[in-house]
Amino acid sequence: MEYRLRRLIQAWKRPRGLIDLARIAALPRPRVRLVQRSDAIGVQTFCDEAQGSHTIHLRFKPRPQSSYQDYDQVIAIGELPVWRDASRVQHGEVCVQAGLRLGLGRVLYEPWACLRTADAAAWDDPD
Repeated sequence: MEYRLRRLIQAWKRPRGLIDLARIAALPRPRVRLVQRSDAIGVQTFCDEAQGSHTIHLRFKPRPQSSYQDYDQVIAIGELPVWRDASRVQHGEVCVQAGLRLGLGRVLYEPWACLRTADAAAWDDPD
């Protein structure tokens, strides 16, 4: 993970070697919340801008201390929840990291968030 972040920062450097912080700050910020339908837990994504123009990646890990090898990754589709199998929800929380795809296989991730399933909002299916 550190290697990817280092490469991303290098790709965003200005000719003088400075990181273009203004360009990074101008990117939309993906956010997540837990939703619940019956006994199923899902992760719903939101973005500062219209999500149709941005691809949101979600990474999951079983526990806050899990290693990179234990990560699971999916791509979110709009604001539809990504439903998690009950066997993947441990200790009453879901650890998730949302990222914005920048192109060329690069994804800029937000910090990890471990969300308690007890705080999940009710999901009202729009269909």
